[in-house]
Amino acid sequence: MKFATNSDRILPESDGILSAVSKIFDEHAEITKVSIEGHTDNRGAPAHNKRLSDKRAASVVKWLIKRGIAKTRLTSQGYGMSQPIDSNDTDEGRQAIGASSSTSSRSTGSRPTRARTRGEGVNR
Repeated sequence: MKFATNSDRILPESDGILSAVSKIFDEHAEITKVSIEGHTDNRGAPAHNKRLSDKRAASVVKWLIKRGIAKTRLTSQGYGMSQPIDSNDTDEGRQAIGASSSTSSRSTGSRPTRARTRGEGVNR
C-alpha cells in the first residue's frame, strides 16, 4: 500500500492491489474475517506512528467497504513501530517496511486472516 506522506490517504497507485483484494472477497465467501494491520518504521515519535498506522489500516477498511465488502468481514489495527515487519536497523529494512505491498490469506475459521499495510512513519 502507498499512502500520502504522513497521511492515511491511500494513493491511487494502490487501487490495483485493493481492487484485487476486493475481487478475492467477492469470489470467496468462505473468507469471513480479515484483519488489516498497519505498521511503520522507527522514524518519528512512537505515539504519532501508532496513530498513523491505526488510521492507515482503517483507511484500507473504509476503501473496501466503499467497494461493497461487508464491514463484518473486516477489522483493522495499527501497530506503529512496535511490531516491525522488517529490520529497522538498515535503510533496506526501513524501505521494506515502506514498500508497496500487503499480504492476505484465506480464513475459514473464526480467527481473522491478516493483511498488512506498510508505510514509513512521518517520512512516508
